[in-house]
Amino acid sequence: MGKVYSGLYKCAGHVVPYLVIVKVGKPTERSRPGNRGKRDLQMVMMHFLNKVRLCM
Repeated sequence: MGKVYSGLYKCAGHVVPYLVIVKVGKPTERSRPGNRGKRDLQMVMMHFLNKVRLCM
């Protein structure tokens, strides 16, 4: 489905938060990993934001 990475980028005294979403497919989709359209990204984002909301 996807992997979510987050962190802080620091440069010249400034700190910028970032979020990177890497779409990956199932092992059965090796020829076209992550090539399933916008719905996968939407599901990854909703799952991530739900975790953020419930942990606060």
